[in-house]
Amino acid sequence: MLDLAEIQEFIDCSQKATDIDQLMALFAKKIAPLGFDKFTCITMADPDLHKQETLMLLHWPKEWLDYYMQNHYEQHDRIFQIALKRSLPFKWTDDFVQKDMTKPQLKIFNEAAEVGIINGYTIPIYGPDTLPACVNIVGQDLDTLTPPFSPACI
Repeated sequence: MLDLAEIQEFIDCSQKATDIDQLMALFAKKIAPLGFDKFTCITMADPDLHKQETLMLLHWPKEWLDYYMQNHYEQHDRIFQIALKRSLPFKWTDDFVQKDMTKPQLKIFNEAAEVGIINGYTIPIYGPDTLPACVNIVGQDLDTLTPPFSPACI
């Protein structure tokens, strides 16, 4: 788990980043020791309607991103649907995530698993005068992953 000093160090370093690639590399480096190797940090809004305000930091396999977008999976994505209704972080294996999944949602989960997007945590982000966003961090083996937040703090 990250302690306050590590979080502050990340914030300080991220403010010095001169481009998105540096910021993404910094985030990847920070979550790697926790067992996570993939992530997204995105606004949960239609980018065609909110072009200027949309954030999309994507550290996913390119073939998955292309396939996901071509198939308009954002319209059925269970993680987005839950993150839009929930303010607390959650694991993708939580009962309320897995319960009552539709066939399209199960298909997305199964196809994502085929490219290594298996176990994740989602951190919804809400703020005044901003679009809703979320951070998704993913690793292979959920049993060995260390969440970057303490359940005692939630």
